[in-house]
Amino acid sequence: MLETFSEWLRTQGRSQIDQADFMEGYYHVFHEYRSDGRVRLRVMEALQTLQHSGVLRFPIGGVGWDSTGNPRLPRWVVVSRQRQAKRDFSSVNWLPELSFAVNVLRSSQLEKLCVIN
Repeated sequence: MLETFSEWLRTQGRSQIDQADFMEGYYHVFHEYRSDGRVRLRVMEALQTLQHSGVLRFPIGGVGWDSTGNPRLPRWVVVSRQRQAKRDFSSVNWLPELSFAVNVLRSSQLEKLCVIN
């Protein structure tokens, strides 16, 4: 189920998720804990697990933490986006007319040149 919460965080369309939003996402995924008195502890455990696995980062400094409850929760988290693997163009046999492509650095341009090639 933690994978579902992780996926929910990644599909929010922004990298910084406010506390109210990640709490709502936790309730959405784990609806059985909505009225649990230990929900802050459960959320913090889930966030720490996701942080250790590299899914998100906590704010740095005291201003980024909500200390009104126990345990303290972050006021926001920053979700690490998954980077797409870039295609390796070093093995492409370029036509003589496109030999300049070996000096092109932008993968978007190389993708277009591959179509022409």
